[in-house]
Amino acid sequence: MNEILQQKINELDSAKEYECWYLVKQDTSFISLCYQVEYLRQFKENPQGLNLETFIKKSVGRLKSDKPNVTVSETHRALRVAAFFGLISMTTTSYSDATITPTFLEIRSRTNGSMRRQICIWILSSDKSKKCLSVRALMNNMREFGKNSDYTQ
Repeated sequence: MNEILQQKINELDSAKEYECWYLVKQDTSFISLCYQVEYLRQFKENPQGLNLETFIKKSVGRLKSDKPNVTVSETHRALRVAAFFGLISMTTTSYSDATITPTFLEIRSRTNGSMRRQICIWILSSDKSKKCLSVRALMNNMREFGKNSDYTQ
């Protein structure tokens, strides 16, 4: 069993009668998480007298008014998933204490802040994607060659 999962099971098993726990589903969309981490970065630079939860909720509200088709979780708790993706590093249980990783900073640098479109372009232009696309093209060409040739088995 996964070590982290086993630790959580042990923690829940040792809970006292007055303690309660709950499981929640958080957004795991990579692009959405990049937006969340960007809001965390902005909050760390200038919290504007708000707590992180309110800051993210307002930031997502502004994003949705500018780009209604973009879906980003309004809760700061989605940042926990960003830690699993390696976009932030959690050293305490407080999200505002999280450290933004070089991985996210590189994504931010390469996308120039335009997460949705640029991440898709970046993924498609990666070396692995190019190899995959060239293999697909080769396979398609081989199929076409087989259909249009005089070669028989």
